[in-house]
Amino acid sequence: MRRIVLRVVATIIGLIQIFFGIGFSLFPSQLMTMLGYSPIPTYLAGLAGARFLAMAAAMALVVTNPVKYALLTWIMVGVQTVDVIVAIIAVINGAPLGQMMGAIVLPALWVVLLSIFAEKKL
Repeated sequence: MRRIVLRVVATIIGLIQIFFGIGFSLFPSQLMTMLGYSPIPTYLAGLAGARFLAMAAAMALVVTNPVKYALLTWIMVGVQTVDVIVAIIAVINGAPLGQMMGAIVLPALWVVLLSIFAEKKL
């Protein structure tokens, strides 16, 4: 049961990563506008897009074999933890909390769920 939940969580995370990866890689201005932010430089959007797509690929591997790719699950826990910290710092520095809630709550949820259901042996 634990591996089934992990696979479901990894699939959802992977799909979200694909969405943002394609968005930042191909439509960065439109994506930032849709999210309520000012556009960012194209090269930064490209870097972000590559990061999102790489993490989507990692989650796809986790879905296929959670034991073999346990390290990738824990890397995603680290990435999502950094995302939460950066979003909280943004709020402390004046970003609107309402605008940042998705960037705080979803990654925090992934950290908790992945930490609970991930393989403990690497």
